[in-house]
Amino acid sequence: MGARGVSEGKGGGSPIGRRVRTWRTQRGISRDHLADLLGVDPADLSALEEGRGWWDRRGLVHRAAAVLRVGVEELTGQPYLDVAGADAAEVRGCVVAVRRALMVRYLSAGSDGGRKAAAGRDVVHAAELGDDLALARGAAGVVAALRCPGGDGQSGQVVAGWLRRWGYGDLAWSVLQRARACAGASPGLVAEEVRVLLDGGAPDRALERAGYPGEVDAVTGPVMGVALAVLGQFSEAERVLAAAVGAAESVGERAGVEVARAVAALEAGRPELALECCARLPGADEWGAGLWAEALVVGALAEARFGDVPAAVRSLAGAAGAAPLRTLVDPWARELLSALAGSAPGEDGVVLRAFAARAGVLSGSGCG
Repeated sequence: MGARGVSEGKGGGSPIGRRVRTWRTQRGISRDHLADLLGVDPADLSALEEGRGWWDRRGLVHRAAAVLRVGVEELTGQPYLDVAGADAAEVRGCVVAVRRALMVRYLSAGSDGGRKAAAGRDVVHAAELGDDLALARGAAGVVAALRCPGGDGQSGQVVAGWLRRWGYGDLAWSVLQRARACAGASPGLVAEEVRVLLDGGAPDRALERAGYPGEVDAVTGPVMGVALAVLGQFSEAERVLAAAVGAAESVGERAGVEVARAVAALEAGRPELALECCARLPGADEWGAGLWAEALVVGALAEARFGDVPAAVRSLAGAAGAAPLRTLVDPWARELLSALAGSAPGEDGVVLRAFAARAGVLSGSGCG
């Protein structure tokens, strides 16, 4: 039974805990035994399964997937096919167009190189803005151009990142290999390959792809550090991320490293350190709404874990405003939405309830 089968009858936005409970039951594993295998308290696992808590540690989800003998996407529910809205439906249609473009084996360079270059620049700009719809509209053209001589590897990397975020890791990998063959293995392309492997539950392979334990740069270093944290190697993760900070040359690179440090701190169960990392981030106008929305989700997870639910609600509402489509398909944002939206007060609560309903994760009660 695949991910879609598990979600039938539960709604497409089922939290990770409900999916874990479904697969645990199908595998005939008791809750206490699963808790023992995962190294968590049975009471905590009960809260996670019953929707009285939220999952915010990638390593724990990866371990659960391994024990239950399923892919990580079976627990996250990706891809989320029932996110409401015409824009989300159009994005899903663009995924089909990318799949078709990947079936084209070769294209000549032709006379429209300028148009293709402009399309690539538009896609990169859309990614910086966190505009997944504009990015999706240009994706198939970028993928088709990657079979032309002199194709744009950066725009291919950006398209792969969009596909990965939307839960199409297989397509993302195919796009990356096409970009690699066309334009070579840039640090950005390698970093995106590492993210695909990490999101797919293979942190060991992700580290190998990143060249660990080789030289650390500001592009592959952040995801290398997160992979180490997912594996429980927190001291080494801190060392790698500190080296990545030293290698960062731009505001965007420094921001990317700080977000990775916050994610690693959450993996280590240190929300206070994650909040310190988020506090060092520059304003969104300095490095783009896409990464800003990701940072707000990480900050919200840390705030909620630290017990500051009102701040978590504000951060989550901010992410929804900065990059709505991207936040709708973020599995960690969806977990927190399912936990907090039902009881969040004020205008931010109204925003979150509408957003959670659109995502399909609005429950009758919250954890606030």
